[in-house]
Amino acid sequence: MALATGERLLFLTREPALVARQLAGDALSYSSELELASDVSTDEMAPAWGSYFYDERLGEHCLTGFRGGAIGLGAVREGGFGVLVAGANCGCGSSRETAPYAQLLAGIRHGLDSAGLVRVNDPEDPRYKNTTDVASGGKEKTANLLADFAQLDGLVPFNDETMLGAVEALREAGRLGEVKMVSRNGTPAAVQLIRAGVHHGTWDIDPPGIGQSVASLVVRSATEDLDGLCVSSPVGRMITPDRAAAWIPWRERIPYHDLKPA
Repeated sequence: MALATGERLLFLTREPALVARQLAGDALSYSSELELASDVSTDEMAPAWGSYFYDERLGEHCLTGFRGGAIGLGAVREGGFGVLVAGANCGCGSSRETAPYAQLLAGIRHGLDSAGLVRVNDPEDPRYKNTTDVASGGKEKTANLLADFAQLDGLVPFNDETMLGAVEALREAGRLGEVKMVSRNGTPAAVQLIRAGVHHGTWDIDPPGIGQSVASLVVRSATEDLDGLCVSSPVGRMITPDRAAAWIPWRERIPYHDLKPA
Protein backbone atom coordinates (compact mmCIF):
# COMPACT_ATOMS: atom_id res chain seq x y z
CA MET A 1 0.00 0.00 0.00
CA ALA A 2 1.41 3.37 -1.00
CA LEU A 3 0.61 6.54 0.92
CA ALA A 4 0.09 9.82 -0.86
CA THR A 5 2.54 12.64 -0.13
CA GLY A 6 1.94 14.00 3.35
CA GLU A 7 -0.66 11.32 4.09
CA ARG A 8 -0.53 9.62 7.50
CA LEU A 9 -1.58 6.34 9.07
CA LEU A 10 -3.81 6.51 12.13
CA PHE A 11 -3.48 3.45 14.35
CA LEU A 12 -6.57 2.96 16.51
CA THR A 13 -4.90 1.44 19.55
CA ARG A 14 -6.31 0.02 22.75
CA GLU A 15 -4.44 2.69 24.66
CA PRO A 16 -6.20 6.07 24.13
CA ALA A 17 -3.00 7.94 25.00
CA LEU A 18 -1.30 6.51 21.90
CA VAL A 19 -4.17 7.73 19.75
CA ALA A 20 -3.89 11.18 21.31
CA ARG A 21 -0.15 11.24 20.60
CA GLN A 22 -0.76 10.62 16.91
CA LEU A 23 -3.36 13.37 16.75
CA ALA A 24 -0.78 15.68 18.32
CA GLY A 25 1.66 14.92 15.51
CA ASP A 26 3.60 11.82 16.57
CA ALA A 27 3.96 9.00 14.05
CA LEU A 28 3.64 5.38 15.14
CA SER A 29 5.18 2.44 13.32
CA TYR A 30 3.43 -0.90 13.27
CA SER A 31 4.91 -3.75 15.27
CA SER A 32 3.54 -7.03 16.58
CA GLU A 33 3.58 -5.50 20.07
CA LEU A 34 1.22 -2.68 19.10
CA GLU A 35 -2.19 -3.49 20.59
CA LEU A 36 -4.87 -2.39 18.14
CA ALA A 37 -8.42 -1.68 19.26
CA SER A 38 -10.81 -4.46 18.27
CA ASP A 39 -14.57 -4.21 17.70
CA VAL A 40 -14.51 -0.53 16.75
CA SER A 41 -18.20 0.05 16.11
CA THR A 42 -19.88 2.29 13.59
CA ASP A 43 -21.30 4.19 16.56
CA GLU A 44 -17.73 5.14 17.47
CA MET A 45 -16.94 6.03 13.87
CA ALA A 46 -19.93 8.35 13.49
CA PRO A 47 -21.75 8.96 16.78
CA ALA A 48 -25.42 9.86 16.78
CA TRP A 49 -24.80 13.51 17.64
CA GLY A 50 -22.81 13.98 14.44
CA SER A 51 -24.93 11.86 12.14
CA TYR A 52 -27.54 14.57 11.63
CA PHE A 53 -25.21 16.15 9.09
CA TYR A 54 -24.94 15.03 5.47
CA ASP A 55 -22.39 17.55 4.26
CA GLU A 56 -18.78 18.44 5.09
CA ARG A 57 -19.72 18.85 8.75
CA LEU A 58 -20.13 15.08 9.06
CA GLY A 59 -16.38 14.70 8.51
CA GLU A 60 -15.74 16.80 11.61
CA HIS A 61 -17.35 14.06 13.69
CA CYS A 62 -15.25 11.21 12.31
CA LEU A 63 -14.37 8.88 15.21
CA THR A 64 -15.41 11.38 17.89
CA GLY A 65 -17.21 8.51 19.59
CA PHE A 66 -14.04 6.44 19.85
CA ARG A 67 -13.52 4.91 23.27
CA GLY A 68 -11.68 6.94 25.87
CA GLY A 69 -12.67 10.27 24.35
CA ALA A 70 -9.27 10.53 22.66
CA ILE A 71 -10.51 11.94 19.34
CA GLY A 72 -11.98 15.40 19.33
CA LEU A 73 -14.09 17.29 16.81
CA GLY A 74 -12.24 17.65 13.50
CA ALA A 75 -9.08 15.92 14.80
CA VAL A 76 -8.89 13.23 12.11
CA ARG A 77 -9.26 15.69 9.25
CA GLU A 78 -6.82 18.19 10.77
CA GLY A 79 -4.27 15.42 11.34
CA GLY A 80 -4.01 14.66 7.62
CA PHE A 81 -4.68 10.96 8.03
CA GLY A 82 -5.42 8.91 4.94
CA VAL A 83 -5.60 5.34 6.23
CA LEU A 84 -7.04 3.83 9.41
CA VAL A 85 -5.49 0.73 10.95
CA ALA A 86 -7.56 -1.10 13.57
CA GLY A 87 -7.94 -4.53 15.13
CA ALA A 88 -10.37 -7.34 14.35
CA ASN A 89 -14.05 -6.76 13.65
CA CYS A 90 -13.64 -3.08 12.83
CA GLY A 91 -16.95 -1.63 11.67
CA CYS A 92 -19.18 -3.78 13.87
CA GLY A 93 -22.28 -2.60 15.71
CA SER A 94 -25.34 -0.85 14.37
CA SER A 95 -24.19 -0.58 10.74
CA ARG A 96 -24.63 3.18 10.90
CA GLU A 97 -24.57 4.31 7.28
CA THR A 98 -22.93 7.64 8.07
CA ALA A 99 -19.76 5.91 9.37
CA PRO A 100 -17.94 5.40 6.04
CA TYR A 101 -19.03 8.81 4.77
CA ALA A 102 -17.66 10.49 7.90
CA GLN A 103 -14.31 8.84 7.18
CA LEU A 104 -14.32 9.84 3.53
CA LEU A 105 -15.17 13.44 4.41
CA ALA A 106 -12.37 13.46 7.00
CA GLY A 107 -9.84 12.39 4.36
CA ILE A 108 -9.73 8.63 4.94
CA ARG A 109 -9.45 6.90 1.59
CA HIS A 110 -11.59 3.99 0.45
CA GLY A 111 -9.80 0.66 0.98
CA LEU A 112 -9.96 -0.06 -2.74
CA ASP A 113 -8.25 3.22 -3.50
CA SER A 114 -5.51 2.40 -1.00
CA ALA A 115 -4.96 -0.90 -2.80
CA GLY A 116 -4.55 0.87 -6.14
CA LEU A 117 -7.87 -0.34 -7.59
CA VAL A 118 -10.26 1.87 -9.54
CA ARG A 119 -13.98 1.79 -8.85
CA VAL A 120 -15.99 2.31 -12.01
CA ASN A 121 -19.61 2.53 -10.90
CA ASP A 122 -21.77 4.02 -8.18
CA PRO A 123 -23.30 1.04 -6.31
CA GLU A 124 -26.30 3.22 -5.42
CA ASP A 125 -27.09 3.89 -9.09
CA PRO A 126 -30.40 2.12 -9.90
CA ARG A 127 -28.86 0.81 -13.13
CA TYR A 128 -26.35 -1.21 -11.11
CA LYS A 129 -27.96 -1.76 -7.70
CA ASN A 130 -29.64 -5.12 -7.22
CA THR A 131 -32.52 -4.09 -4.98
CA THR A 132 -34.13 -7.53 -5.35
CA ASP A 133 -31.21 -9.34 -3.65
CA VAL A 134 -31.91 -12.39 -5.81
CA ALA A 135 -30.09 -14.01 -8.73
CA SER A 136 -32.33 -12.63 -11.47
CA GLY A 137 -31.63 -9.08 -10.33
CA GLY A 138 -27.93 -9.84 -10.11
CA LYS A 139 -27.91 -11.08 -13.68
CA GLU A 140 -29.68 -7.96 -14.97
CA LYS A 141 -27.40 -5.50 -13.15
CA THR A 142 -24.24 -7.37 -14.10
CA ALA A 143 -25.29 -7.28 -17.74
CA ASN A 144 -25.64 -3.51 -17.40
CA LEU A 145 -22.16 -3.25 -15.89
CA LEU A 146 -20.64 -5.33 -18.65
CA ALA A 147 -22.35 -3.18 -21.28
CA ASP A 148 -21.18 0.08 -19.70
CA PHE A 149 -17.64 -0.94 -18.70
CA ALA A 150 -16.09 -3.14 -21.37
CA GLN A 151 -12.72 -3.38 -19.58
CA LEU A 152 -14.18 -4.56 -16.26
CA ASP A 153 -11.65 -6.71 -14.38
CA GLY A 154 -13.50 -7.54 -11.16
CA LEU A 155 -16.89 -7.61 -9.47
CA VAL A 156 -17.88 -7.50 -5.80
CA PRO A 157 -21.53 -8.61 -5.69
CA PHE A 158 -23.34 -7.71 -2.46
CA ASN A 159 -24.11 -11.32 -1.59
CA ASP A 160 -23.87 -14.84 -2.94
CA GLU A 161 -27.36 -14.77 -4.43
CA THR A 162 -26.48 -11.71 -6.50
CA MET A 163 -23.24 -13.45 -7.48
CA LEU A 164 -25.18 -16.41 -8.89
CA GLY A 165 -26.92 -14.06 -11.28
CA ALA A 166 -23.62 -12.38 -12.11
CA VAL A 167 -22.19 -15.77 -13.07
CA GLU A 168 -24.98 -16.26 -15.61
CA ALA A 169 -24.47 -12.79 -17.07
CA LEU A 170 -20.72 -13.41 -17.39
CA ARG A 171 -21.38 -16.80 -18.95
CA GLU A 172 -23.66 -15.30 -21.60
CA ALA A 173 -21.10 -12.57 -22.29
CA GLY A 174 -18.32 -15.14 -22.70
CA ARG A 175 -16.33 -13.65 -19.82
CA LEU A 176 -16.86 -16.26 -17.11
CA GLY A 177 -13.56 -16.87 -15.33
CA GLU A 178 -12.02 -13.76 -16.88
CA VAL A 179 -13.64 -11.30 -14.47
CA LYS A 180 -12.65 -12.03 -10.88
CA MET A 181 -15.39 -11.99 -8.24
CA VAL A 182 -15.72 -12.15 -4.49
CA SER A 183 -19.00 -12.07 -2.57
CA ARG A 184 -20.28 -12.72 0.91
CA ASN A 185 -22.41 -15.11 3.00
CA GLY A 186 -20.48 -18.35 2.44
CA THR A 187 -23.40 -20.33 1.03
CA PRO A 188 -22.96 -23.89 -0.27
CA ALA A 189 -23.73 -22.77 -3.84
CA ALA A 190 -20.95 -20.17 -3.72
CA VAL A 191 -18.43 -22.62 -2.26
CA GLN A 192 -19.33 -25.15 -4.96
CA LEU A 193 -18.54 -22.56 -7.64
CA ILE A 194 -15.22 -21.79 -5.94
CA ARG A 195 -14.34 -25.48 -6.00
CA ALA A 196 -15.28 -25.55 -9.69
CA GLY A 197 -12.93 -22.65 -10.43
CA VAL A 198 -15.76 -20.31 -11.43
CA HIS A 199 -15.87 -18.06 -8.35
CA HIS A 200 -12.90 -16.61 -6.48
CA GLY A 201 -14.08 -16.14 -2.90
CA THR A 202 -17.01 -15.74 -0.51
CA TRP A 203 -17.00 -14.40 3.04
CA ASP A 204 -18.50 -17.03 5.31
CA ILE A 205 -20.38 -14.93 7.90
CA ASP A 206 -20.73 -17.98 10.20
CA PRO A 207 -24.47 -17.85 11.06
CA PRO A 208 -24.14 -20.85 13.43
CA GLY A 209 -21.50 -18.98 15.41
CA ILE A 210 -23.67 -15.86 15.54
CA GLY A 211 -26.63 -17.98 16.64
CA GLN A 212 -24.59 -19.61 19.39
CA SER A 213 -23.49 -16.21 20.67
CA VAL A 214 -27.09 -14.98 20.80
CA ALA A 215 -28.32 -18.20 22.42
CA SER A 216 -25.61 -17.95 25.07
CA LEU A 217 -26.72 -14.42 25.93
CA VAL A 218 -30.36 -15.53 26.17
CA VAL A 219 -29.41 -18.29 28.61
CA ARG A 220 -27.21 -15.97 30.66
CA SER A 221 -29.89 -13.28 30.83
CA ALA A 222 -32.05 -15.67 32.84
CA THR A 223 -29.61 -15.57 35.75
CA GLU A 224 -27.36 -12.54 35.13
CA ASP A 225 -27.76 -8.80 34.72
CA LEU A 226 -26.34 -8.14 31.25
CA ASP A 227 -27.22 -4.45 31.08
CA GLY A 228 -24.44 -2.62 29.22
CA LEU A 229 -22.69 -5.81 28.12
CA CYS A 230 -21.24 -5.75 24.59
CA VAL A 231 -20.43 -9.12 23.06
CA SER A 232 -18.74 -9.66 19.72
CA SER A 233 -19.99 -12.57 17.68
CA PRO A 234 -17.72 -14.47 15.25
CA VAL A 235 -16.78 -12.42 12.19
CA GLY A 236 -16.32 -15.38 9.85
CA ARG A 237 -13.60 -15.81 7.26
CA MET A 238 -12.97 -15.66 3.53
CA ILE A 239 -13.40 -18.94 1.67
CA THR A 240 -10.89 -19.00 -1.18
CA PRO A 241 -9.93 -21.83 -3.57
CA ASP A 242 -7.28 -23.07 -1.13
CA ARG A 243 -9.81 -23.22 1.71
CA ALA A 244 -12.85 -24.47 -0.19
CA ALA A 245 -12.03 -28.16 0.09
CA ALA A 246 -12.02 -28.00 3.91
CA TRP A 247 -15.16 -25.86 4.19
CA ILE A 248 -17.85 -27.35 6.43
CA PRO A 249 -21.50 -26.47 5.67
CA TRP A 250 -23.32 -24.46 8.33
CA ARG A 251 -25.72 -27.19 9.40
CA GLU A 252 -22.86 -29.60 10.02
CA ARG A 253 -21.05 -27.31 12.46
CA ILE A 254 -23.60 -27.61 15.28
CA PRO A 255 -26.26 -30.16 16.27
CA TYR A 256 -29.25 -29.64 14.00
CA HIS A 257 -32.77 -30.74 14.83
CA ASP A 258 -35.75 -30.44 12.52
CA LEU A 259 -38.75 -28.73 14.08
CA LYS A 260 -41.62 -31.10 14.68
CA PRO A 261 -45.26 -30.12 15.02
CA ALA A 262 -46.64 -30.38 18.52
